[in-house]
Formats: sequence, structure tokens, C-alpha cells
Amino acid sequence: MKLQNIEKIKTVIDTNTIISAPFSEDGNPAKTFELLLLDEIENYASTDILAEIIEVFSRYKIKKRIKLQLNIRYNSSLNLSLF
Repeated sequence: MKLQNIEKIKTVIDTNTIISAPFSEDGNPAKTFELLLLDEIENYASTDILAEIIEVFSRYKIKKRIKLQLNIRYNSSLNLSLF
């Protein structure tokens, strides 16, 4: 997703978008995060937003879901069946 001949879009990506990105690789949060990683958009965040992101990623439920998601993607890339 390369934006051509356009000034970078300035954004404030909320916590929900950042947290949702790993769980929906084809969803809008993942696409937005990809643009951020590709330096196609410019994100601005306050220390409050950053603290909230860290706090949410530290929750047991979120860590567990991310670990499960990574395992599913890894096994899928190896063409293994999950049982």
C-alpha cells in the first residue's frame, strides 16, 4: 500500500486500533498499522496513549490471544494441521 505523490497523512492512532492489528491481518487496523510501519503515515501519540497501549498489551488475556495468533500463523505458514 504505497501512497503516491501525497504528503504523509498525520494521524493519531487510538489504542483499540493498535491492539486489534495483530488479530485481523486483513482488517483495517492491520492495514493502518502496516502503513505506519512502512512510514506511509505519520502517527502522533501522547504519553497517555502510549501508557494505555503498554498497559493493555500487558494484560494476561491479550498476551494469551497474541501467543495463540502467532502460533496459528506460524503453523499455517508451515502447512501444519492444528488438532
